[in-house]
Amino acid sequence: MSSKYLSHQGATIHYTINGKGMPVVLLHGFAADGSIWDNQLPFLKENYMVIIPDIPGSGKSTSLNKEIISMNDYASCIKAIIEVEKIKKFVLIGHSMGGDISRCLIFKNIQQM
Repeated sequence: MSSKYLSHQGATIHYTINGKGMPVVLLHGFAADGSIWDNQLPFLKENYMVIIPDIPGSGKSTSLNKEIISMNDYASCIKAIIEVEKIKKFVLIGHSMGGDISRCLIFKNIQQM
């Protein structure tokens, strides 16, 4: 497992990368962190490169340096991870608030990649 950090919008974003293959990004919901995916990871990492961020303000990630934070701000953080890792194609799975972030990433941010 590779544990990484990225600075974005005044926050330090923590994420892990496990396995090899087609990238799969797993986004957790509100009041959780990336560890919510611990039970799925052993299976997925056998065939995929699994990227699991701690959304800003959760887990090992610090909060964004903004008074009002939108789903687009969170999506921007995920986009930054994708860009740093030089990923062009990936599967995106979001749980609860992670689904809302996924929707923003797909419809607003990813078009600018």
